[in-house]
Amino acid sequence: MKEKTELIDFVSDFIDSNSQEFSIEINQFLYNNPETNFEEFKAHAHLTDYLEKKPGWEVTRSAFGIDTSFVAIFKHKPKENSKVISFNAEYDALPEMGHACGHNLIATGAIAAAITSAEAMKKFNIAGTIKLFGTPAEEGGDGKGKMLKSGAYDDVDVSIMHHGNSESPGQAFVRTAASFRFNIEYFGKGAHAGACPWQGVNALDAASIFMHASSLLRQQFEATDRIHFIVTDGGAAANIIPDYTRIKGIIRAINRTKMAELKKKLVGCVKAGALGSGCTYKINYENEYNDMISNVPLTNSFRKFFNGFCEKDNEPKLRDFYSEKNLVSSASTDQGNVSWNIPSLHSFFCIKSDKEPHTIEFGEAAGKESSHVACLKSAKCMSLTGLEVLYDDEFYTKIHSSWKADIEILEPKNIDLNTLDEEFTYN
Repeated sequence: MKEKTELIDFVSDFIDSNSQEFSIEINQFLYNNPETNFEEFKAHAHLTDYLEKKPGWEVTRSAFGIDTSFVAIFKHKPKENSKVISFNAEYDALPEMGHACGHNLIATGAIAAAITSAEAMKKFNIAGTIKLFGTPAEEGGDGKGKMLKSGAYDDVDVSIMHHGNSESPGQAFVRTAASFRFNIEYFGKGAHAGACPWQGVNALDAASIFMHASSLLRQQFEATDRIHFIVTDGGAAANIIPDYTRIKGIIRAINRTKMAELKKKLVGCVKAGALGSGCTYKINYENEYNDMISNVPLTNSFRKFFNGFCEKDNEPKLRDFYSEKNLVSSASTDQGNVSWNIPSLHSFFCIKSDKEPHTIEFGEAAGKESSHVACLKSAKCMSLTGLEVLYDDEFYTKIHSSWKADIEILEPKNIDLNTLDEEFTYN
């Protein structure tokens, strides 16, 4: 594109000139009105009201069967072979902690990038379509997974988003863990613990055996494996043999293949609890988050634009790909599910804090002006990367070739994730 330098300047200047609007209308509103997963009604109403006022945008509220989801679509001279890019705006908060994961800034950056890209498409006559998704319930609700199943991303060519992190200056190529949540129920037989305990079948014993077995299993875990759980129902009184117990937990692993292996081992521990106590059991798992496949061409594009701004402003640059590729976050995201379906970007920008996400201190930092500035710098790069997808056919081909190669390498071999145990039940 001949006007590439002019395009970069336009995107940067547009975001800078609208920084206050993005701060007041999006960032500050979300930060001051935190709502947990699938309860983001204020955010949904406010953001869709805001977007409906923008010329050229078609907004659908409560999209894809989710009350607090939306999609806003902008088109400029779409052709048969023109591309569709998407930006994901997360806006759910954490219980009792507010925006301690910085989703107020995720939404701010996504919306800023989408609106800016639309203005650039008009000015530079770039054909294509933008889909801005309002994606609720990332925090344990698998909002994007549910949207995927409803067809939200079926005609999308690339998915772009970012996330705050405490490490400076940020990260372009991001790997996150795969995870799933599980519920285990044991069913026994109640009895008086003092008068006739032999008549009971102790469901708490079953839970104890499971917890002991799975804790011993940690000795053979790799450094990136995790299992953590709580007992939510362990009996009603000390003098009653519990006839029912329930355990809720999460398993994390470096990728889908390893997660499937851990799932098999989990089933063995559950069965051990049942066999050792005489109970029956039921396992239910939900909200499976796949590991994030960061698309290398997309991350290289983001890094190129980010480091260009850093050079101009004399600020620290992002590390190169080879320095980032072995870094694996133990966190999980439903953007990982999207990345297994279409090429995706999930970059990190810096929220200056001594603490990691999901802490009070990080939440306080997410509300500061310096975090808003960092968010909008990232938004500039997301916008420019998305625009490059639209106007550069060779770049687009590289993106999809790289993604197909990643899927071929990473797809679990000889493991059916849906038939690990006949006694599993699924949501």
